[in-house]
Amino acid sequence: MKHWIKNSLIVGSLLLPAFSFGQEIEMDTSIMHVKHIDAVHIPLCLIVMPPVPLDGLYKEDIETINPDDVAGLVSKIPGTTIRSYGGLGGLKTVSMRGLGGQHTAVIVDGFEVTNAQAGQMNLGQLQAEGLESVTSGLILPFDALQPISSNFAGNNLQFRTFLGRSNNQRFRMKSSVRYGSFMRREVYSQGEKSVGRWNFGAFGKYRDANGVYPYHFLNGSTETAGLRGNNDYQDMHFGAKVERILGDKRNKRLRLMYRSSLIDQGLPGAVILYNESADERMSTQDHRIMLDFKQFKYNSNFRTYVNAGVNDMEYWDPTYLNALGYVRDQFRNFQLDGGYVHFRELEKIKLKWGAEQKVETLRSNRTAFGQPLRASTFALFGAQKEWNRFYFEGIAGGQFVHDQNAEGNNEHFQFTPNALVRYTIAKAKRITTELLYKRNFRLPSFNELYFGEVGNRNLKPEIAHQLNLGFDWRIKKESYYGWHWVLHSQGYYNRVHNKIVAIPTKNLFVWSMQNVAEAAVYGAIGESRVIRRFSDKLRIELLANYTWQRVIDITPDAITYGHQVAYAPEHTINADFMAAYKGTSLRVSNNFVSGRYALNQNVPANYLDPFWTMDLALGYKYTINDKHKIGVQLNVRNLTDVSYAFIRSYVMPGRHYLLTLNYEIL
Repeated sequence: MKHWIKNSLIVGSLLLPAFSFGQEIEMDTSIMHVKHIDAVHIPLCLIVMPPVPLDGLYKEDIETINPDDVAGLVSKIPGTTIRSYGGLGGLKTVSMRGLGGQHTAVIVDGFEVTNAQAGQMNLGQLQAEGLESVTSGLILPFDALQPISSNFAGNNLQFRTFLGRSNNQRFRMKSSVRYGSFMRREVYSQGEKSVGRWNFGAFGKYRDANGVYPYHFLNGSTETAGLRGNNDYQDMHFGAKVERILGDKRNKRLRLMYRSSLIDQGLPGAVILYNESADERMSTQDHRIMLDFKQFKYNSNFRTYVNAGVNDMEYWDPTYLNALGYVRDQFRNFQLDGGYVHFRELEKIKLKWGAEQKVETLRSNRTAFGQPLRASTFALFGAQKEWNRFYFEGIAGGQFVHDQNAEGNNEHFQFTPNALVRYTIAKAKRITTELLYKRNFRLPSFNELYFGEVGNRNLKPEIAHQLNLGFDWRIKKESYYGWHWVLHSQGYYNRVHNKIVAIPTKNLFVWSMQNVAEAAVYGAIGESRVIRRFSDKLRIELLANYTWQRVIDITPDAITYGHQVAYAPEHTINADFMAAYKGTSLRVSNNFVSGRYALNQNVPANYLDPFWTMDLALGYKYTINDKHKIGVQLNVRNLTDVSYAFIRSYVMPGRHYLLTLNYEIL
């Protein structure tokens, strides 16, 4: 498999036209009149203010951060906590505002990416190349035609790639080659072109690394040092899009997309004294096909969509102590969903409605799973109204879930509404405040319920109530030069019934699942972005955010009453400084995560030390005849060579490097 993947992508990268990002963030100009915004000079957050301010990163941020995967971007969004179990190839899950990753909808180019087996996405397996923006929010913009089911999640992460846009007859391409620590080698190519009413795009990527890095780790009172082994990684990603513009007014759009990934990796265990010879492996194949049709009119837009995916995973432990002497677990997860969403603007009110049907199944060579099937039906109706300085939004949603397994059937119906009130305090300075309430519900995943070493069939569904109070201050300046400043803060409270908590045990494949009967989450975030533009050639920026939150067990009579839930840090800080002069750029990124506990019992033996890491990015780009651009960038991760682990015994890499060469046709 390894040689086939490597040879296929190396040849493909030479044949595939690879197209780059333009310098502007574009919307569909064939449908609506839109100003072209220079994403390099004016961040979108200073121009567009949706009903609920979205936290996010855009083109230049993504390019300079140059992350290994999307987790490196999501970690910079306030209110998020990335649980990382290693470097390249390590499992990475997200917790947003104290709610687990199963409460987060992951949307890529307008389609939700789900996995019923795990219940959440491994962000370490989602590539960052080709991204134009990463945004998050508690609720979606009211007029967004996103999948209906994503409106029922507690939080959302939206990833927009170059495949999610129409390039207005422009020919673009981009190719990159990377080399870095741990024998990391990578080639990536993307391309897009419009011909008449047709739009085409494709990308391909190959990457491998041996993953070996030195570590030192304090195991109790014993200092342990060695080389992190069984951490090799190899992956291939491919995607393509065909889009057709229809109608006399070019206001209809039919789109077909395909994405796939093949991953083969070692599964390093916890770095403990008796685990030097970990030899478990995991291979994954993921294939997704997506189709949608959109129609845009002056006051009425609708979308209908179908999304199908199959995910194959194999876990292999050649030295497992059982009668066979090994374990080979195979899983196939299938997902199909289709739906319709409509937005209508009337004279005095705006309406939104839609429905979606989703079916998910799991098949495995482990008979204990019992071939589970889950069918979910979602429906919603919402209204939005603006009156003087007030903005009102409400959505009434309901979901019906039918769970089927060899042991029997279960059915659940839940009412999941949300309501938002927003008030503009000062229009001139764009000062607003808002109050949001929403209720959401999630069933345990198939793994959480049925997997032999993990499953707990007595797990109860989670029900979460979310309350959010926000304040936003955006200083509006008409001049291009000078200072620009955005200040955003929020306070939030979540009450979670039967919170499901996962604790890793032997390795990244074996966990322990448990319910916390009552949990409370309360916290606050503050975010600021300051830009000083001296001229067209020189500017500086400072981005900073701080999150404080407590995720505590409030189950009456529990021995952990009042204790912080496992792996929930109380303080998180991100601070990035950027400077750009002509084609040269510099970015210094800082991340601080406070102490946390490895178990729900907050005792000294379970305490994990805080850590602070610093990354450095230095790049240079040169444009030839306004059509060709070449660039080179050096990223130094963990510049201060800190030894740290977010998850106990899963030590992260020390200082390491990544060199990237880019070529673009604009």
